[in-house]
Amino acid sequence: MLPYVNAALFALQLFANANQNAFSPKDAPTPFANDTPVRPAGYAFLIWLVIYVFTTLLVVTDAFFPRHAFYSTARDPTFLRACFTASCVVNMLWIVLFNWLRWVHVAAVDLVLMWLSLLPLYLFLTKAALVGSHVPWTQYVCSKLAIRLYFSWVSAAVMLNIAIAAQTSHGGYLSLRAYVAMLAVLSTVVLVGVVYGRDPVIGVVGLWALVALAKRSDGPFTGAVHDDFLKVQACATLAASLVGAFLVITTVRRIVQRHTGWVSVESGDVTKPFLFA
Repeated sequence: MLPYVNAALFALQLFANANQNAFSPKDAPTPFANDTPVRPAGYAFLIWLVIYVFTTLLVVTDAFFPRHAFYSTARDPTFLRACFTASCVVNMLWIVLFNWLRWVHVAAVDLVLMWLSLLPLYLFLTKAALVGSHVPWTQYVCSKLAIRLYFSWVSAAVMLNIAIAAQTSHGGYLSLRAYVAMLAVLSTVVLVGVVYGRDPVIGVVGLWALVALAKRSDGPFTGAVHDDFLKVQACATLAASLVGAFLVITTVRRIVQRHTGWVSVESGDVTKPFLFA
């Protein structure tokens, strides 16, 4: 029953997102309550189309071809499906809170809840990658890829919403140090996923967000805020270079391991604390 509930909820989520500005207030919000120097360029958000295409594949696969869904390999598939259910609910709630009511602080909390609802799904997939279990390409494309993309982008979205909520409380833009700290946290999450989680998807999504921030040319920033924005872009460029380098290194390492059978002695010890049943 839950797979069909998730399919219906996700369809409702798509409808809500397609009409996310239907009940938005007509008065324009102040710039610092709607934008932030750590926001990527507008084209970066087109990734939602990719996420929703693969998530549609996930819910359809789970409803009609359940043996090809990653839930079939879990000890407690009901719990994981319930986590996806929660993600659909909080996704729609975010639209109401942020776009319609403009309760940016509550919306930031809601987005953190969305991240937490996707976290068990992501960790389950990460465990499978760490133990080296074989994954059929059909299951990966039609099931696992959606969660990896979704979780990765929501990780970046949480940073943006927290920045906007903090700016609203502050009554203006934050200090350069605050924005750099946010980029550092995001970059750390991405690198942990790439190196310890062996997940290239979070690396590619993180790289996409960082490059889009570094290349952004629009924004309502003037004076000292504009100077800080340029410095944030420089930090994003450095972070993107770092993430890109680790993506290349881990990819080459994986290819070498596959063709030579070489395995790092310490890798099991490092990743062991992250394994869970």
